[in-house]
Amino acid sequence: MPSPASQLASLFAQYEPATAKLAKALRRHLRQRLPGLFELVYRYESRDSLVISYSPSTTGGEAVCALAVYPHRIDLCLAGGAKLAKSEIGRAHV
Repeated sequence: MPSPASQLASLFAQYEPATAKLAKALRRHLRQRLPGLFELVYRYESRDSLVISYSPSTTGGEAVCALAVYPHRIDLCLAGGAKLAKSEIGRAHV
């Protein structure tokens, strides 16, 4: 069985190089900023997306944030997102 790192690398390889590069950089940054949290990886083929969530437990529903990687964009999802002021919300496209 492939290691988790090689499995994740093969998932990133399914995206355009620019998207994969940005997703890896965001993942690296989140791992540095959120030490000790579990990193949960989901592949949603029906949505053509890869979701990486960061949770204090192995339960995705407790995640504090997640990266959702799509073919032409990456979303950063925050658990308290609906409570953020509009001036604190932004979106970037690749």
